[in-house]
Order: sequence, then structure tokens, then C-alpha cells
Amino acid sequence: MMQQRLRLRLQRQIHPMKPLSTITALLSPPAIPAILAILALCSLPAGCDSRREIFGDAGVWVRLEVSWRNAGLRPQGVSIYVFARETGKTVALRLTNDMRSDSATIDSLKLHVGAYNVLVINETVASHDNASFRGVERYHDFEAYIRTRPPGESGQELIAPPLPYDPVASQNVLAAAHTGNLEVTCDMLDGKRERPAILLEPKKLSCVVEVTLHVKNLRYLHDGEPVVAVTNLAEGAFAATDAPNGVPMTQRFPLHARSFYQGSFVDGTITGTFVSFGVANPEEKNTLRLPFVLHDGTDFYLERDVTDKLRQNVVANGYLKIELGLGTPGDPPIVIDRVPVDDGDGMFEVEVDEWGENTIVDVPVG
Repeated sequence: MMQQRLRLRLQRQIHPMKPLSTITALLSPPAIPAILAILALCSLPAGCDSRREIFGDAGVWVRLEVSWRNAGLRPQGVSIYVFARETGKTVALRLTNDMRSDSATIDSLKLHVGAYNVLVINETVASHDNASFRGVERYHDFEAYIRTRPPGESGQELIAPPLPYDPVASQNVLAAAHTGNLEVTCDMLDGKRERPAILLEPKKLSCVVEVTLHVKNLRYLHDGEPVVAVTNLAEGAFAATDAPNGVPMTQRFPLHARSFYQGSFVDGTITGTFVSFGVANPEEKNTLRLPFVLHDGTDFYLERDVTDKLRQNVVANGYLKIELGLGTPGDPPIVIDRVPVDDGDGMFEVEVDEWGENTIVDVPVG
């Protein structure tokens, strides 16, 4: 059989200064087209192999703009996660603190050919005071949650221990946005197709709930910060679905601020705040539990149904405000028992009454 000598000259890629290597092979004529076809396949641009992960030597710059106006936030930093759509795994993470004056974040990501999901959150997973995170390696598992205490042997509730009130931390709510429509194609590599651009507008997954109680005989409540609780709140939320995780939890929080009405030393208000991911089970009610201790050491327990108030959609300046004890229909007054009040030294017990009506007395002069 007739044989032909095919000489192939291959440039070494490892070191560009090394001489060319020559490979000489004896091939039969029918084998030559097959060899040439293999060489043609080897010469295709590596950038069009969509099975590759992200590399720094090839790819397309994707412009990303994040507007924080709807969330009402101006974060100190932004976390940008990119996930491969096929596997759901994280393939890139960008942290940035670049913020324009109009509350927008502008950045670019260099991505290889493929299909991606993108998710952004304010700050970083390590800097949120009111939330922890799990499942951040996968798009659909990315979850923020509030740390809880496992239920005891006789209890069936997940309990969130109260955090000390911090006016800065109370503002640190979570906002997120996501998209699954990002694709980088081969024709974007050579400029035949315009590179993609993404606009995301995060919304809040958690919010600050402010609870104010109007209390008659507030003076008889023991000094300090009573710890109260709300039942049937969601333990957390999934960022990729903008929805609570459905795990019920009882959220405890301190009533950190009290004040008396003008002209009164007995009646007033007491206020507390907590961060919530929403309602766990829409079919169950939300109950505010108020286990008070009075000045003489006795317990005073009260419950209020706050289902409708928690599920209203009115949020002002990032706060959901709830007021109780106003004496309106469906909201009776909150009245605490009058008990002896310790003067602080433990030696006397006194009761405090309201001032009566003003009495004008004429005093003769001279």
C-alpha cells in the first residue's frame, strides 16, 4: 500500500522562545483526511466551549447596575454572586463598595461562555448583625436566617434569643435581587453580538418592626427592659425566591424605651423593635406575649393578637409600626395592676397618684 509522509509542525505553547518541534508520521492516504479533521477541531477557539468554568484568559465583560432606591438603602458594601445555571454552584463572587450619589452600584464581571444566575445582597454575609446565612454555595439554597435556640424536651418552638437594642444594628436589614436570564454566547467573544447588561433593583427581605404599647399604670411596671415575644414568625428567607422559608419561630425582643405622657407620672408608652423575615404560616395567627414583672415582684401576663397588624403592607422609612392599647374597637386599653413601689432603698413603699385638678388659692399679701 502506498504511504505518504505527513510532516506536522507544532508550535510549543509552554515557552514561546523554544524552537518549533517537528513530528514526522507515516500515514496511509485514507488516514490523512481524518487527521486533518482532528487538527481542525483542535484549532477552534477555546472560548466557545461552554463546559469550561470561568477563566481570566477569555470571556466577556458583563455590565451590572444595582439600584437601591426601592429598598430605601444606601449600603456600605455590595456582594455579587454568580452561579452556573446548569449546576447551581457559585462560580464567582465580587465584593464592592462603589456607590454612586444616586444610590446605584455599577460594576462589571468577566464571564466565560455559559448561562448564569446572578444574586446580589447589601453588605456581606459576615457583616449583618440581624441575620446569619447558609447554603450560599448554591443559588436556590442561598438563605438568610435568624439564629434560634433548639426547642426543649417539652417545647415545640424555635426561640430566637433577644438581641440588645442597637439603633445602628436595627437598621441593618437584608435586601436582595436576582436574575436567571444571563447568557454569554460565542458571538459575544469577537464582538459580533453586543455584550449583556443587567439591571437589578433589590427589595427588602427583612424589615424592622417597631411595637409601641400604651400602658395605663406604667409606673408600676418593674424598672428595666421587659423581654416580650411574637409567635409564628419566619425563621428566615430564601434570596432567590424573595419568600420566607416557612419555618415557624418565636421572636423575643426587649422593650428598650419607656416614656410618660406629658403631665403624667403614671401612664405612658413602652417601645421595642425587632427584625422580621415575615410570617411563617399564613394560616396561623401571630400572638404578642407580654410576661411583665411588677414593682413588687409579682408576675403580670398579657397576650394580644397582632396578626392583622403584622401583615399590613404599610412600611414607613423601613419600619413597620404597631401600636397597641389605644382603647379603640378591637384594641382595648392595656392596664397594669397598681402595686407598692419600692423607692430604690428597699425601706419604703409608696404609691404614686396623678396630679389632681389645678386649684387656685388667693393668698392675702400685706
